[in-house]
Amino acid sequence: MKKISVLFTICIFLVLASCNKDQEAVKKLDGTWEEVSINGTAVPDSSKGSYNFENCKLKTEEYCTAVYTSADGNALTSEYQVKEKGTILALKIEDPT
Repeated sequence: MKKISVLFTICIFLVLASCNKDQEAVKKLDGTWEEVSINGTAVPDSSKGSYNFENCKLKTEEYCTAVYTSADGNALTSEYQVKEKGTILALKIEDPT
């Protein structure tokens, strides 16, 4: 009976420790991030915008909110998802037309 209890405890620990790397990445994104480069090309200071990622509880196939503020002060709200164990950030941008 002890062996079964130990194995069960280990299994639960592994599931909890490995299940939500995406949520961990969402927590790290929380805050404001300035554009530094796009596709490897440096963004000039006069053109730098910033993203403000709002922390949220990420659930399967749901999106969190991010606000992009351009260098001229225009703000665009979009939604984002973190996928593939925190390695992919997908932005959902709706075309107003």
